[in-house]
Amino acid sequence: MPSPVTSRDFEAMLFDLDGVLTTTRTVHAAAWSRAFDDILPAWDAEQGTTSAPFDPIWDYAANVDDKARQDGSGKPYWRAGSPAVGDR
Repeated sequence: MPSPVTSRDFEAMLFDLDGVLTTTRTVHAAAWSRAFDDILPAWDAEQGTTSAPFDPIWDYAANVDDKARQDGSGKPYWRAGSPAVGDR
Protein backbone atom coordinates (compact mmCIF):
# COMPACT_ATOMS: atom_id res chain seq x y z
CA MET A 1 0.00 0.00 0.00
CA PRO A 2 1.55 3.33 -1.02
CA SER A 3 2.08 5.99 1.61
CA PRO A 4 -0.57 8.71 1.64
CA VAL A 5 2.24 11.23 2.22
CA THR A 6 4.42 12.15 -0.75
CA SER A 7 7.18 14.67 -1.39
CA ARG A 8 4.55 16.89 -3.04
CA ASP A 9 3.10 17.46 0.44
CA PHE A 10 6.21 19.40 1.50
CA GLU A 11 7.94 22.57 0.41
CA ALA A 12 11.27 21.52 1.92
CA MET A 13 12.90 18.54 3.62
CA LEU A 14 15.65 18.69 6.22
CA PHE A 15 18.02 15.77 6.79
CA ASP A 16 20.59 14.79 9.40
CA LEU A 17 19.87 17.61 11.81
CA ASP A 18 19.99 15.60 15.02
CA GLY A 19 21.76 17.71 17.54
CA VAL A 20 20.82 20.84 15.60
CA LEU A 21 17.05 20.85 15.85
CA THR A 22 16.74 18.20 18.53
CA THR A 23 18.90 17.24 21.49
CA THR A 24 20.03 13.72 20.65
CA ARG A 25 23.50 13.75 22.24
CA THR A 26 22.30 12.16 25.47
CA VAL A 27 20.39 9.43 23.61
CA HIS A 28 23.40 8.69 21.37
CA ALA A 29 25.78 8.65 24.33
CA ALA A 30 23.52 6.23 26.21
CA ALA A 31 23.33 3.95 23.16
CA TRP A 32 27.13 3.92 22.77
CA SER A 33 27.52 3.22 26.48
CA ARG A 34 25.11 0.31 26.29
CA ALA A 35 26.87 -1.10 23.23
CA PHE A 36 30.27 -0.98 24.94
CA ASP A 37 28.79 -2.35 28.18
CA ASP A 38 27.70 -5.36 26.13
CA ILE A 39 31.06 -5.69 24.30
CA LEU A 40 33.66 -4.96 27.00
CA PRO A 41 33.19 -8.08 29.17
CA ALA A 42 33.83 -10.38 26.19
CA TRP A 43 36.75 -8.19 25.06
CA ASP A 44 38.31 -8.38 28.52
CA ALA A 45 37.81 -12.14 28.73
CA GLU A 46 39.43 -12.61 25.31
CA GLN A 47 42.30 -10.16 25.91
CA GLY A 48 42.91 -10.89 29.58
CA THR A 49 42.34 -7.24 30.42
CA THR A 50 40.15 -5.22 32.74
CA SER A 51 38.58 -2.23 31.03
CA ALA A 52 36.92 0.75 32.56
CA PRO A 53 33.33 1.07 31.41
CA PHE A 54 32.62 3.37 28.47
CA ASP A 55 31.90 6.75 30.04
CA PRO A 56 28.89 8.28 28.24
CA ILE A 57 30.14 11.78 29.03
CA TRP A 58 33.94 11.68 28.71
CA ASP A 59 34.45 8.85 26.19
CA TYR A 60 31.52 9.91 24.03
CA ALA A 61 32.74 13.51 23.89
CA ALA A 62 36.35 12.52 23.18
CA ASN A 63 35.81 9.68 20.72
CA VAL A 64 32.39 9.85 19.09
CA ASP A 65 30.63 13.23 19.29
CA ASP A 66 31.15 15.61 16.36
CA LYS A 67 33.17 13.01 14.43
CA ALA A 68 32.46 12.35 10.77
CA ARG A 69 30.78 8.99 10.36
CA GLN A 70 33.88 7.50 8.76
CA ASP A 71 35.99 8.79 11.68
CA GLY A 72 33.48 8.10 14.45
CA SER A 73 32.07 4.77 15.52
CA GLY A 74 34.26 4.84 18.59
CA LYS A 75 37.39 4.13 16.50
CA PRO A 76 39.71 6.30 18.64
CA TYR A 77 38.41 4.48 21.70
CA TRP A 78 39.58 1.15 20.25
CA ARG A 79 42.76 2.38 18.49
CA ALA A 80 44.60 3.02 21.73
CA GLY A 81 45.20 -0.72 22.04
CA SER A 82 42.63 -1.23 24.74
CA PRO A 83 39.11 -0.01 25.27
CA ALA A 84 40.19 1.54 28.58
CA VAL A 85 41.83 4.76 27.40
CA GLY A 86 42.15 8.30 28.57
CA ASP A 87 42.70 9.96 31.89
CA ARG A 88 39.46 10.48 33.69
